[in-house]
Amino acid sequence: MKVSILFLAVLISLSAQANECPVTKAVIISNASERIDSAGSDEPEYVNEDVIEGYLKQTFMIPPAYETIAGQLMFLSNEWPYWYGSQFNDSYSAMLAVAAEKQSLAKGNVNSSSWTASSSDYNGETPEISYEVDLTGFAEQQATLTYEVKNVGDRKVDSALAISQ
Repeated sequence: MKVSILFLAVLISLSAQANECPVTKAVIISNASERIDSAGSDEPEYVNEDVIEGYLKQTFMIPPAYETIAGQLMFLSNEWPYWYGSQFNDSYSAMLAVAAEKQSLAKGNVNSSSWTASSSDYNGETPEISYEVDLTGFAEQQATLTYEVKNVGDRKVDSALAISQ
């Protein structure tokens, strides 16, 4: 699926290892001026005048057969290479919360990441980041999976998070 993006976006495509898992594909555009019909942030979340946040949050019950959640993600940005090392330090994070435990799956930003030229519509991409979380012992409990991208210091240059199985 190709999406023309004028603003900060989070591209989500996640499949689960258990058939019962409700996590599915979605696209979120975080600082678009119009509403969208997708899971996650329907409108921009203005953290302050310099930070705009887009997110996808999925809450689900962990089925008995569900032992792990795994995936890969890649941070994409047009801030690199021109604004690398500047105050325009867009960031991303992936978190899983189960019961009272929160676990960071991945996090980073433009200035702390390794970059290569991207084959997508973005100037740069990070190497693929893999994660896997053991959910043994959490069957029948509620879990919340959250992906987030923050556009820092400007409202013009895009960053995104691509996520896959």
